[in-house]
Amino acid sequence: MKKSFQVLARPVIRRRGAIAVLVAVLMIPMLAFVAFCVDIGWMTTTKSELQNATDSAAAAGARQLVDNYGAYSAASSSQRQTLVASAKSAASTYSRQFGGYNNAGGVAALQVLPSDIQFGFTDASGNYESSATYAGYPNTVQVLVRRDASANGRLPLFFAGVMGKRDTALTATASATIFTGSITGFDPHGGGDGGSAGGGGCNAGGGAAGDDYSGDGSGEGCGLLPVAFDINVWNQFFTTGKSADGVVYTDAAGSPQIQVYPSPQNAPGNFGLLCLGSDTNATPSYSNWILNGPSDCDLQNLIDRGRFPVSEPAPKAWKGTPGLHNALRSDFEAIIGQPRLLPLFKPASASPYQAASGAGNNATYNIVGFVGVTVTSVTGNGNNLNITVQPCSVIDPTAVFDPSSIYPAGAEPTNRLKTFTHVSAKFSR
Repeated sequence: MKKSFQVLARPVIRRRGAIAVLVAVLMIPMLAFVAFCVDIGWMTTTKSELQNATDSAAAAGARQLVDNYGAYSAASSSQRQTLVASAKSAASTYSRQFGGYNNAGGVAALQVLPSDIQFGFTDASGNYESSATYAGYPNTVQVLVRRDASANGRLPLFFAGVMGKRDTALTATASATIFTGSITGFDPHGGGDGGSAGGGGCNAGGGAAGDDYSGDGSGEGCGLLPVAFDINVWNQFFTTGKSADGVVYTDAAGSPQIQVYPSPQNAPGNFGLLCLGSDTNATPSYSNWILNGPSDCDLQNLIDRGRFPVSEPAPKAWKGTPGLHNALRSDFEAIIGQPRLLPLFKPASASPYQAASGAGNNATYNIVGFVGVTVTSVTGNGNNLNITVQPCSVIDPTAVFDPSSIYPAGAEPTNRLKTFTHVSAKFSR
């Protein structure tokens, strides 16, 4: 006899509309989450664009502080307040201009408010003091770029309006500081803030017209002058404003300047000219060096001859040449007002005084460093020729610096040679 079994199915409970209710309940937090993700991404992107604009504005402004620093630092300068005001004005103009080259959150040509550009001083330890309390030359520009009701408008949001927030305010800040350092050499391939100059690929050359030269006096190449000057006389000038003869020479504005030619008590038969390439007495070579500075091959020649690195404790002998021909007078006149680098030498003997070792074609100068100058006047001829210069801040793209010598401008140790040679501005805050 067969038995049969009946399987009883469980009753189906129908929950009509339950999923719809759950979706409806979760829709609000889901929309909030979408709003959060999209708008946070939008805000982050805009904040990054604002920061790029701020960095650009601060760096451009800081670069303008370099130009007047040398003139401000000259002994007995009577134009210091004017130089500070001029530097701040130029820095503010460039900060606003470069900030305006940027976009953020769909707003083109961002506006930088003049009140959002501040100046101050950063010391060697990184401490910042606002110009509101610091009376000296500022070395730092602080810039704020905003998207709020004051400038560029608040940033509109996409979905956050669901949560009652239709827009938001964003700001970005940056500070850039100018730094000085001691140049130890020059790199024909670009230089930098440290390390050793090096490279190859050039044959020795004398720097005569026609050589492959990377600069034209516009600041794009090496601005080294072929004239050596006594470091002790330079330090005396920086401290007292006096030239080697004990006289304070000034320009039309009353700012001190120093007479560099004729150089004081030169070695017999030598008038302070300095070879910047292969050994030569050729006038065309010196003319080209005065007008254009040494070529990349000239710099490589100096490297190959072991002329770098130089320093006060370890000077290097560079060849000099007798005479400063009247033919070079017009070349010095042509570079009046342009930034240049003046080589400094340590005298071969203090007593009796002797500037160079040897004489005539065998003279050599013990080069210890380089300072930024600009030629201010060229007068007279022959034995009556006079050349004067003033301190001038210089940024040279071929310069190689001693890393231990780099300090915020104005915060250098008091016993360090004032060189007015600058590395690129650095972001400091």
